[in-house]
Amino acid sequence: MTNPELPQRERNRLLKLKSQVTKLQAEMRQLDSRERARERKARARQCIIIGSWLAANEPQTFERVKAALTRPQDLDAFGLADYAANSPASQPPAPPEAA
Repeated sequence: MTNPELPQRERNRLLKLKSQVTKLQAEMRQLDSRERARERKARARQCIIIGSWLAANEPQTFERVKAALTRPQDLDAFGLADYAANSPASQPPAPPEAA
């Protein structure tokens, strides 16, 4: 960690600098985290705006997007959970026919 050959004053200075580096790294991680959170929030807002615009101005496209959904959580977000339970994709595959 520290070189015992260094004078006490230099060892103390080195320890202080290492402590400052550690604190600055933690602060950088926190600032990066905040920036990523802001970016995620902005992206989510953009998606909401685009979806609202599509629903209002391009209903056919909006319906095509809804029809293409396959994940249960996505279907549920559009109130299509009942549709998912009855869709052919959610049914177990039929056994192969004997030849």
